[in-house]
Amino acid sequence: MGRLGETQDAAPVALPQFSASGALLLRLDPDAMRPPSAQRVRLDGRWLRRKREFHVTVLGRALGPRLRALFDEPALQITLAGLDWRVQRGHRYDLLGKMKPSAHGAVACYSVIEHVQVPGMVALYALLAEQVPDFPPCPPPHVTHYVLGDRNGIGVPDHDALAAHRIRGIEEAELA
Repeated sequence: MGRLGETQDAAPVALPQFSASGALLLRLDPDAMRPPSAQRVRLDGRWLRRKREFHVTVLGRALGPRLRALFDEPALQITLAGLDWRVQRGHRYDLLGKMKPSAHGAVACYSVIEHVQVPGMVALYALLAEQVPDFPPCPPPHVTHYVLGDRNGIGVPDHDALAAHRIRGIEEAELA
């Protein structure tokens, strides 16, 4: 790790790809997402488990189909290939919490996210905003490192959701 305040790049595994749910995900090499690397962390009396898979959600499952409706597959791949998908890590973390519905009632879910910068994501949203007037703004790019209650995390589709679910900032030393 570099000096305090220094960023570190995490190379994507490939261009963003659509998941089975329709979300557009930028998958990351798990080794590039260290630190932190502890398998479990205790925060505010709760044990959260480290994820095995890391990604940035470029477009959630509601927006992914809208993108596919705008571009045919070859044009979409050309568009994605022309953008910068490097992930610049900021080593700035937040603890998030949210009650999520389940088959047996609500479940308390928690996540630790790292705020990152993804130039390609910002550029893609700008491109889409030009073509679709009501397209929402780019959500806060982040990577989920730890979870409790839902292995998929909290879901942060926009800045309002981040503010609503944010419990507190986390120092990287708390994740050691």
